[in-house]
Amino acid sequence: MEGDEKNLGTKKFIVHSLPAWVWQAVLALAVLAVAMSAVYIVLNPRHEQEPNPVTNKLENWKTYRNEVYGFEFRYPRDHTAYKSVDQQAERLLPADPQSDFVAVAEREAHLFCCEPVTFSVQVVPNTTVEDWLEENLKSDFVNTEEIYSRRTKDFLGRRATEIIGPGRIDATYKLIVLQQGSAVMVINQNFQSDFLDAIFSTFKFIEPKAETIGWKTYRNEEYGF
Repeated sequence: MEGDEKNLGTKKFIVHSLPAWVWQAVLALAVLAVAMSAVYIVLNPRHEQEPNPVTNKLENWKTYRNEVYGFEFRYPRDHTAYKSVDQQAERLLPADPQSDFVAVAEREAHLFCCEPVTFSVQVVPNTTVEDWLEENLKSDFVNTEEIYSRRTKDFLGRRATEIIGPGRIDATYKLIVLQQGSAVMVINQNFQSDFLDAIFSTFKFIEPKAETIGWKTYRNEEYGF
């Protein structure tokens, strides 16, 4: 016991006899370590998060490109970019590079039975953004009193009207309306979902091959042209 007490006394003496600069250095190193850990967490906020399975598949998605109206977007290979729906035959008619309407449904089976969740692009000839909104917004997309926000914004370098709604069966979630020559382009995401968000994020404008924006489209469903 006496030997232990002597050793303990020696340790206490050594600790208390350390110079002040040693304690300051130890404290500074501890503060530095905490600061570096905080910086790492801030700069790498997703290092412990699970990867998004939707966005990770974007590289394998197909691209729909409209060479007449000058836009493109990507969508999953097991889905169809369609221009219309044949309800009787329960099939989708694929969009072509000249279609003035194209859409992708998250669950294609819902197109034949329920209210589908969709991303769509429509080009309406011979109108203006103001006239189109006045004629179509309330009747087809969302009531004025249910609009969460409405603003004019820069959308991929172009002036556009953005409307955000509740995202229900009878009220759309996100609407982008912009002027394209003498026509109006309407980009609609009717519900908020990771699937539709991912498709919307891939939308971009391209250079159209011909100055045909605003022209009417003749479509013959019977003979397929």
